[in-house]
Amino acid sequence: MKKKLITVLTALAVFMSLVFSACVIIVPDNVALTLNRTTDSVLIGGTTTITASVTGATNTAVTWTSINDTGEITISSDGNTVNITGVSAGIATVTAISVADPAKSVTATVDVLLGIIQRPPSGIEVTVSHSARSVAVANTTTLMAMVTNDDTDAGVVWSRINGTGTISITPSGNTVTITGLAVGQATVTATSVVDPTKSDTAIITIHSSGVGPPDPPTQVSVSISGMTTTVMETQTVTLNAFVTGPHGGNIGIIWSIASGAGNISIASDGTSVVITGVAAGSASITATSIVDPTRFATRDIIVIPLETFKITQSSLTLEVGSIGELTLERGANITGIPNWTSSNTAVVVIGQTGENTKSLFGLSEGQTTITVSIGGHSASVIVTVTPEPRFIVSPLNINLLVGGSGQIAVDTFLDPVLFRSLNSSIATVNSAGLVVGISAGFTEIEVLATTFMGATLAQRVAVTVVQPSLDIQQTELDLVVGEVFPLYFIFTGTTPVWSSSNSAAAAVLNGVITANGVGTATITGQVGNITRSVAVRVHNEITRIELDPQEITISEGQLILINSTVIRFSMNPPFIEPLTGIAGSLNWSSSDAEVATVNSSGFVTGVSGGTAIITAALASDSTFFATSVIIVI
Repeated sequence: MKKKLITVLTALAVFMSLVFSACVIIVPDNVALTLNRTTDSVLIGGTTTITASVTGATNTAVTWTSINDTGEITISSDGNTVNITGVSAGIATVTAISVADPAKSVTATVDVLLGIIQRPPSGIEVTVSHSARSVAVANTTTLMAMVTNDDTDAGVVWSRINGTGTISITPSGNTVTITGLAVGQATVTATSVVDPTKSDTAIITIHSSGVGPPDPPTQVSVSISGMTTTVMETQTVTLNAFVTGPHGGNIGIIWSIASGAGNISIASDGTSVVITGVAAGSASITATSIVDPTRFATRDIIVIPLETFKITQSSLTLEVGSIGELTLERGANITGIPNWTSSNTAVVVIGQTGENTKSLFGLSEGQTTITVSIGGHSASVIVTVTPEPRFIVSPLNINLLVGGSGQIAVDTFLDPVLFRSLNSSIATVNSAGLVVGISAGFTEIEVLATTFMGATLAQRVAVTVVQPSLDIQQTELDLVVGEVFPLYFIFTGTTPVWSSSNSAAAAVLNGVITANGVGTATITGQVGNITRSVAVRVHNEITRIELDPQEITISEGQLILINSTVIRFSMNPPFIEPLTGIAGSLNWSSSDAEVATVNSSGFVTGVSGGTAIITAALASDSTFFATSVIIVI
């Protein structure tokens, strides 16, 4: 019995050891976990994202957790990216934990703000010179970045994420040097300094040795001025090439003859080339970018022989009473005065102009042959004269501000052309077709001309004149350095033109104010002759009052409470501090007590139909205030 028990226990021990051996989890010892940022901020009700990267393990997944400290957030994960929503002001944290090695984690601090966070205006674009690049281990390669649609700061910030391969980077302005460390793939990203939401990324392939995979072409482009170019034998012509895109300042060009080398010769001078006609025939030249030899442009060249004698136009059509022109193209060795003739002078007569260019006047409907000759050389074209005169008026609709002007253009050979307004109290027009808005309303401008045969042609242009207007909700603002504030405005007429009296304190673009430094500025919007201004004071920190609701409709006799919050905040350095007690006490007032009254606690009572503005001003400094619109029905 004892022997059997020992045998059973021994078998059980072996079995358990096998079970535990099968359950051993091998954890990589070189797992590294990083976040794209370890501090972030978000508005209450707003969202932001943070992304985690895992290296040193085949399983690069993470799990996310959050801890609410003085602030509150909610999170939702999307793979290695977490979406963070601000719930209440204060500080919270989010943590990414490696699935491959749960002992490895990294935490980011999130500041939930009541203030305003504005992103730079969109429109900025970042372009990296290559979408992909290859480099051998221990070797280097470079990328360049170009920022467009921004005239304030075209700088970028370079970053890299190691994937299956490893690299290091050395940024130098908008250029980055990449060193291959381990075989595989990684990414390099250029991010705009002005607008961090705009970036471009290149994939880097690291190989062990040899040539490796070829690099794809850069995103530069090459163009040559003009179209097909002609040059006379023994004569010269000059062309220019242009390099656009992320060329990093290297706009150099290599010129070469692509075809017809016996017909032309070239002499290059940087981005320009002088082409000499050698022999009659065709040729082509190529301009190749130095920074990226895979990018080039080609232009066809036609060499005209010295014996050339032809009219450049193959045919010509005129209207009765109109004037046209023909040009003779002849070789340099064909000298003398050319003789021009018309086979039917009742249809077209030839004017007395230059030797190689002649003006033609259409007299009547029909056809004629125009011939030019010198010695044994001659050339001819057929000229057709049509009875319908050209009379094209544009635009047919004009919208103007009072005091503004617009131009009517008339495409015709008829002369004179007359203009008249059907209601000069709304819009006037002068003899050149310039229309001026006088007062708001609608009228028409009549355009008149008389044909060669005495018929009258007429066209009407609709003119709408609008009284310009501009209303800005704010008349004065207190902002902190770094704050971006969009004005609320309504206008009629053309888009307002904005200006600042002191851009060092506050600048404005399309009605959006950016607080640049401590000081004052007057922001002005103009539509036509109408101007409106906003007084802006910029502080390092300010006290702000927020009312809720900002607008409400109530009944007569109804009592409501306007909730108020008084905060002191700054954006540089960022902080926010609710003010209570004496520091946050408010003085309440109503713009019309017959419509609505308010007591010292912010309780509003509807008295009679109408609209009243309730104002809450800081008791210690009335320049800080907020308003709420009360509509009583």
